Amino acid sequence: MGLKAHLVGLLERKPTASKPYLIEARLYGYGEKFAIDISKEIARLFGARLVLKKTRPTHLPLYGRFETANEKEMIKHFVSICRRFDLITFEITGFERIGEAVCLKIKPSPELVNFRNSLVLELNHVCESQNLDEPGGFAFRAVLPLASLQKKAGAIWKFLEAQKKPGIKQYLLRVSLIKKGRVLKEYDFIQRRILSKGEAASKPVLNQTMKRLKKIMENDGKRKIST
Repeated sequence: MGLKAHLVGLLERKPTASKPYLIEARLYGYGEKFAIDISKEIARLFGARLVLKKTRPTHLPLYGRFETANEKEMIKHFVSICRRFDLITFEITGFERIGEAVCLKIKPSPELVNFRNSLVLELNHVCESQNLDEPGGFAFRAVLPLASLQKKAGAIWKFLEAQKKPGIKQYLLRVSLIKKGRVLKEYDFIQRRILSKGEAASKPVLNQTMKRLKKIMENDGKRKIST
């Protein structure tokens, strides 16, 4: 599967029979609001179809799609890798067009690059994954929740080129391990723990994450050391 087809498939979050797994992050806060607002404006102006559901947020693919013969071992590696990293940041810098898909350009921090490299290096030992690396390396991008662009893609791109570059800095709050379109495991970097399926969908748990994130941001992006 080529990059264009892969991104379109990620938009609908449709698993393939041979590669049902995917690891992705999602946007929260200002980043999520920006993605939703610009997507709604494109849908209004150009008649594109808005694929906007709670189960299909604006997401940042990091690894896969992939398959594994040993799910238990794969999950063990996923959890181990996540626990090795603490606060990870990135910046939404602009827009990118890949075929019919419209994406947000992501400028990763060194920590995000290292995290993604760790996923590839370690999971490739127990998984068979699609290679999404391009000639210049892996391109971090978040797919906007839009479909049915087709002949409108050119006009939409001109519209996006005229928009002010967002320059939105974000923390990587959570990373999800997806199986057949559903969350199998989710790791919260702010709370530094694995979430159950119920916790991953819980608003009170997310509110707790946001409260802790606020404290970190008020402390110049550092965790307060308990005494």
